[in-house]
Amino acid sequence: MASAAEGWTWLYLGRVFGSAADLLRDRFFAYGLAASLLVGVPVAAYQIVPAQEYRLAGLTLNGSPLGAALLLAGLLLAFYLFVALLRDSLALLGDDRPRFRDGLVEAWAWMPRALALQIVTSFFVLAGFVVLIVPGIIAYVMLFLALPAMIGERLGMRASLRRSRELSRGARWPLFLLALLLFLGPEVLRWLLGRILLLVLPSSPVAATAATEAVTAAVASMVGAPLVAAAFVELRTAKEGRRSDRLQRVFE
Repeated sequence: MASAAEGWTWLYLGRVFGSAADLLRDRFFAYGLAASLLVGVPVAAYQIVPAQEYRLAGLTLNGSPLGAALLLAGLLLAFYLFVALLRDSLALLGDDRPRFRDGLVEAWAWMPRALALQIVTSFFVLAGFVVLIVPGIIAYVMLFLALPAMIGERLGMRASLRRSRELSRGARWPLFLLALLLFLGPEVLRWLLGRILLLVLPSSPVAATAATEAVTAAVASMVGAPLVAAAFVELRTAKEGRRSDRLQRVFE
């Protein structure tokens, strides 16, 4: 029984990575350009602003107002890009061929609901971490697919949370491994790229740090959304059969 479950886990993850790789091959230039402009540039600008170091300490913002504004703008742009790439990836996985620029426009309409959902899921996850680490991890994995469920099936907030819980049931280990990879992957890239750029630019540590953070953030943005979309679609396919018409109709 254990070996069968383990085999299913690796098969599912293999399908997720395969689908995400297909998406990136198809949209590499569009996703890369959007990630560079909407995420990489703001991150680099924040790193090189000649101001005091910006820190978040409790509810007090310390540092320059310009640094705080850049950080907030960067976070909002990164989330907007994630929503846009998620929407486009779900459409492609549903055998639709949308224009990428249409997804960028439609993502603005999703932002209020997506932000509200993100706040709610973050509250549940943080509440779990306050109790103990394990409940927080369980809550995160249970709600991992809430946003793709909302966008892919045009559900409300409660229905999206319920849908994520239903789909993740029995598949929480592979989802946990995927979430762990999405967290550790950028950290490994940041560490490697940072060491390389510091060797190449020993006299310009600020430029090396800015380039490291910008590239890491851009790569994480363009890869993360396709992986989450693939995780949603492949898990639903495994549980409910071939990709349903419901996913395809929402983009018509």
